[in-house]
Amino acid sequence: MPARVFVAIELPRATRQVISGAVETFLTLEPSWRGEKAVAPDLLHVTLAFLGTVPEASLAPLLERLPGALGPIAPFDLTLSGARAVPSRGHASMLWATLSGAEDDAAMLASSIRREAGVPLDGRPFRAHVTLARSRRPRPIRAGAVEACSLILSAAGKAPDRTVSVHSATVFSSTLGAAGPTYDRLAVLMLGTAGHSTTAR
Repeated sequence: MPARVFVAIELPRATRQVISGAVETFLTLEPSWRGEKAVAPDLLHVTLAFLGTVPEASLAPLLERLPGALGPIAPFDLTLSGARAVPSRGHASMLWATLSGAEDDAAMLASSIRREAGVPLDGRPFRAHVTLARSRRPRPIRAGAVEACSLILSAAGKAPDRTVSVHSATVFSSTLGAAGPTYDRLAVLMLGTAGHSTTAR
C-alpha cells in the first residue's frame, strides 16, 4: 500500500512542552483559533522534506538511499526563536514556531534529502519551523497573541535544554484519519555517518 512519506527533525520532550505552553497562551489570547487544528504535542516536529506518496515497492530502496544524504553533514543546533503567522497576521492559515542557529545547515540537509529522494527543488528558501496550528480558512490573528506566544518561545530558547541538537533525521509515514494524522517511524538516519541508519519499523 502506498505511504505518504516525509523526513523530519524530532523535538526533545522538554522543547515540545515549552511549545505546547506557548500555544495555550496563544489560544487564550486568540480564542477564535480554538476551533482550528492545533498540532498535538507528540506530533510536533521540524519538516525537512515531504517526499509524497511512495509505492510500497519503492519504499525499501528509498530508505537505503537516504542515509547518503545525511552522511556528509555534521550535527548542528537549532534554537526556538519566536512565533510567526503565515503568510501574514491579517490573513493567516498557519501559526509557526520559528528556529534560529544553524539555519544554513538545516537548509543544506533539507536540499540533500530531496535530491537523494529525487524530489525536485522548487527554489523556495527553506525555513526551519514547527507548525503549531492550521486554519481551515485564512483568518486574522491579534498582534498581542502572536507576540505573547513569540515571547515565551524566544525566552525558552535561551535555556540550554531548549536548544534542539540535531544528530539525526527521522523518516515518517503519515496516515490521515478522522481524528487527525498519525505518524509511524520508518527509519532514523544519523548525521555525519555516511551509510548508517536505524530501521524503525
